[in-house]
Amino acid sequence: MKAACAALALILSTTGALAGGACSSGIRTIAPAGADYQRKHDTIAHTLLDNERPTGQVTPQMYAVLDAVIDQARAELPPYPDHPSEAEAERYGRRALPIIDCVLTANGFVWGEHTVLLLSDGLTPVHAEDYREYLTGDLRRNRLVKARASHDYYAVDCDTGAFLYLGVAEALHLPLAFVVIPDHAFVRWMPGALDFETTQGTFAAPGAAGEQQRYRPFFLGRRSTYSHRHELENLTRAQIFGFHHALVAQGIRFRLAGKADPDFTPVLTAFEAAIREDPELDYPYDEIAWYYTVMRPAPEKRALALDYARRAWSLSDEPVNANTLACVRAAQGDFAAATRIEPPPDRLRHASDSEIGNRVAAMNADEIAHGKPCSEALADYTAWGAP
Repeated sequence: MKAACAALALILSTTGALAGGACSSGIRTIAPAGADYQRKHDTIAHTLLDNERPTGQVTPQMYAVLDAVIDQARAELPPYPDHPSEAEAERYGRRALPIIDCVLTANGFVWGEHTVLLLSDGLTPVHAEDYREYLTGDLRRNRLVKARASHDYYAVDCDTGAFLYLGVAEALHLPLAFVVIPDHAFVRWMPGALDFETTQGTFAAPGAAGEQQRYRPFFLGRRSTYSHRHELENLTRAQIFGFHHALVAQGIRFRLAGKADPDFTPVLTAFEAAIREDPELDYPYDEIAWYYTVMRPAPEKRALALDYARRAWSLSDEPVNANTLACVRAAQGDFAAATRIEPPPDRLRHASDSEIGNRVAAMNADEIAHGKPCSEALADYTAWGAP
């Protein structure tokens, strides 16, 4: 999602209002927390960190950083009014989101070329001698980036950055939503449907009318691997947790790459948690079905694998889901049904399909056509790196 986050955010920010001068100037630092640090707040961002504990990289300092950002934002903003009019609510949002962005930037939160999958990745400090990769078109942001003499930053991307906004918003009782489109995420101030780019600190369009239409040219006719049913919607709390549990599963899986005889049980547990939170998320069904069919074939899981592969394909007609369902059918000896599972032509060039994924799918289709079950075709793929 990293590259897509950058490209979309840059394009969309060209018409956004800059947030310069929105909050108190000057860089800020957050004091180190002891091992016995107890969180001050209990927001959705804190819960997401709790969910990431199986990765082994969550620390007390990360909760301290969340708490500090929340407290600083609260100090900069007046309380959200009770029962505001539509105009009052929108005015507050246009002020509040740039201030949250300014607080984050002042504390060293930036977008950069780093691997950021989880919130704990974004809350892990990084040192960069060359700060130029963090510069944007916002002069106020650039001044704060350059002024950080230590060159220690927190690198976030679109969804991890959005999680921070959600935490602040919940603590301050602000009406903010999490929104996804293919390969990108952002936040929405619900009164007036103001979409805000967390990677650039800008509103996606200058007015409330047509905010959502601003994004449609970037994914019209495409579908997200995380379930097209959710695109451009204000995700519920359960849907956010489903989305995030799937990220945690990937994070654990990546950390197991290259290890001899890795135990993927925590990965499966996280994917199952994603399904419990959001049964309409196609990705976890697909991953579990692939695992029990190709990665670690389990005869006792045949029925589950077929059921999950069918669910993934019914929820989102992605080529990767078609590939998995065909492989499950072939592994269970139903080659006739396997050869009939093909994605519609307009799905074949889907932007979410990786080069490796396309090559593996082609190899699988050839094997099935010759009456063979799908094999572990490429080294990158055998590390359970499904497209």
